[in-house]
Amino acid sequence: MMNTYIIVFLYLTTLSNALMEVPLDYRLGWDDVTKKHISECICDIGVSPAKAVDFFLKGEYSTDRCIYCYIKCVAMKMNLLNPATGEPNVDEILRQLAGTNRDMLTQCKNGTHFLKDHCDIAYFMYSCIVTHVIVPV
Repeated sequence: MMNTYIIVFLYLTTLSNALMEVPLDYRLGWDDVTKKHISECICDIGVSPAKAVDFFLKGEYSTDRCIYCYIKCVAMKMNLLNPATGEPNVDEILRQLAGTNRDMLTQCKNGTHFLKDHCDIAYFMYSCIVTHVIVPV
């Protein structure tokens, strides 16, 4: 019986996220500010170009570890993360990423304190921002 509830919960969660998206103007802004780093990070990380090229434009979630590190690479090149510690640079994120605000970023940053891997920190910040800005379609 518990397995049925879990399956229904996962189905409804997936369905509700499928009916949400990042507003197009935010995605276009994210795509624009990340474009100059895409080719270099694809080469550095070895991520599939098919997965990476329009990733920020699509505003999607991923479970691919290469995507996590691809996001870290782009974020480092944009000075969105401290290269030594991986700590998110809230002021730079605010300046460069459309749709963000200080309260949102503080919440997201606070969620990274338990993470050690810079790829995980970058992806957590990305997915947290996406979760805060998605709207019903």
